[in-house]
Amino acid sequence: MLDKSTCARRLVENAGTFVVQMPAVAQGQMTYYVGNHDLNDEPGKLKAACTTIFRMTGFDLHFVSGCAAWMADRHGVFQHILQLQLPCGAVRLVLVAPARGW
Repeated sequence: MLDKSTCARRLVENAGTFVVQMPAVAQGQMTYYVGNHDLNDEPGKLKAACTTIFRMTGFDLHFVSGCAAWMADRHGVFQHILQLQLPCGAVRLVLVAPARGW
């Protein structure tokens, strides 16, 4: 769940979409840094952590380069999860993509 005080939660609530990034082992330090610095307090945290963002065709979402996989929701299901506080497993996934093919 996303804490109510985080910038990420406001972004998800406003957009109705989100991506779960599954970082690779090599991204451990970046993941730790990004997860422990608030975008409200440090707007340049993604650049500071050397995070590269890209787009996938068919999705108006931001994906982090180098992840092992991504799970994307483009139907706004997450809005209901935020309101009902259901387990994350209740999300209907519309994309699961391994970084290096099958």
